[in-house]
Amino acid sequence: KREGLFRVVMIHHPPVGERPFHRDLRDAKAFRKVIAEAGAELVLHGHDHRASLGWIDTPGLRVPVVGVPSASAGPEDGRGAGRYNLYRISGEPGAWRCEMEARGYMAGQTDVSSRERRIIVGE
Repeated sequence: KREGLFRVVMIHHPPVGERPFHRDLRDAKAFRKVIAEAGAELVLHGHDHRASLGWIDTPGLRVPVVGVPSASAGPEDGRGAGRYNLYRISGEPGAWRCEMEARGYMAGQTDVSSRERRIIVGE
C-alpha cells in the first residue's frame, strides 16, 4: 500500500459468487477480509473456465474480480470459446485506471479478435 503500486492478486478459485461446495473457495470470506484490510486494485482468478466479473466491496474501494475462459478452448467449446484478457493500467495512487480488453474466438471463427473493452477501475 505505502509504495503506491497498482496491486494485482492472482488466485485459483473465485472468491466471489455462489458455486457448489466442492468447487468453492472455502475461505472466501477470509480472503475478502484480507482484500478489504490490505487492499488491492484487481483480483484475477481461474478455475471456472468461464468469463466473469464480480466485485469485492471494501471501504472506499470496489475491487474488480475477473475470471476468464481457458485460452486453449476452441471456438465451439461448450463452456465458452477460448479467451484471454489484456489489461492497460495507467494513472497514479488514488486515481488508477484499468481497461480490460477481452480477446478470443467468436463462435464460428478461427481467428482471435477483440471481443470487448471496458474500464473496470477508474473512469
